[in-house]
Amino acid sequence: MRGIQIKISERIKRAQFPCTDTDKNNYIMPSADIDMEGIRIFMVTEAPPAAKADYFYTQGNPAYLQTILQVFKDAGHNFSSMEDILNLGVYITTAVKYGKTQYTVSPETMNNCATAGKGDCPVP
Repeated sequence: MRGIQIKISERIKRAQFPCTDTDKNNYIMPSADIDMEGIRIFMVTEAPPAAKADYFYTQGNPAYLQTILQVFKDAGHNFSSMEDILNLGVYITTAVKYGKTQYTVSPETMNNCATAGKGDCPVP
């Protein structure tokens, strides 16, 4: 990938939000360098997993990535990594940046604590 390189984790500021169904000690941002000129689609999911090891951009075989890879496979793309998805021009992020403590987060958390589009989705 080439073009504008940004480190997403350096572009988002942590905020104090009244989000009772997230873990304030589990702030999760991608550490990957992203070529923003190559991104054509922003895919926003709800919130990071409770375990950082399951996050999309974690090395190895994270659970969230396996779910997303299956979504792309169902759509006809046989991808095996986050790099494959990024090379397609798709950037995946979460609306809430703190790990969730339950299966889902409440509508109040989404309204009060969503930060997607406020720094990690810059338009080049």
